[in-house]
Amino acid sequence: MTEHDVVVIKHETATASTLFQRLIAKSVPFWWHNFVSHHQANEFDRCLAHLGNGQVVILIDYSMNASHTHLDATSGEWWSCMQSTLIPVIVYSKSKTGDVTWARSHVYMSPDLEHDQSMAQHVV
Repeated sequence: MTEHDVVVIKHETATASTLFQRLIAKSVPFWWHNFVSHHQANEFDRCLAHLGNGQVVILIDYSMNASHTHLDATSGEWWSCMQSTLIPVIVYSKSKTGDVTWARSHVYMSPDLEHDQSMAQHVV
């Protein structure tokens, strides 16, 4: 059995100025994240658009950690964190005619959660 407390504000009265300040404080991090993610997406599209023959663009996602349980688990494993890292990799390059970008997809599975330099070198 577990127990936790949840704090909920059901009603609060504030001035328009306070409400505006709180709205700005909450929305600025979102707008910054929105700007950065769109910039990164545009730069990635630019890399693909200007990809030359003999060049590749490699997209690696190191953020996919998958939890899993085992059917034959003992009660001791119930409390342990069983997790593996899935590393999807997409390699973009041009066809031999030089006008079509194509991709190959690979997925690596690793029990190492550190994402250290040796794992990155192995993936690349």
